[in-house]
Amino acid sequence: MLPDDLAKYLETQLELAQSDYLDLSQGKSVCEIGKFRLESPTLKQAEGRLAALRDCQRLLRQTSHTPQHLAKRLQALRDTWATSPEPGPLWVHYKNSGVRAIDELIGALQTNGI
Repeated sequence: MLPDDLAKYLETQLELAQSDYLDLSQGKSVCEIGKFRLESPTLKQAEGRLAALRDCQRLLRQTSHTPQHLAKRLQALRDTWATSPEPGPLWVHYKNSGVRAIDELIGALQTNGI
């Protein structure tokens, strides 16, 4: 089980990321955006942040962890994001934003002793 304060922090970050993405996408689906070539660096950043935070949520729900173990697992996820291929020029924004989101979560875990 996640520590309550980490779960709350992550949930807040997910809500903000979802809201940002919906605002920028104007409610269009990812498929619609790609189909009509409506992608932009800002939209890719919002999408990457949201995807990375969802990855964090899935990872952290898998089992119970000590803060040190959580930090190691999050670092491994961050490394995976950082080394993932970029299928197009806008994807660098997606990937970098996702890495920053994971870095922020790791920082909150370490700084706040979550």
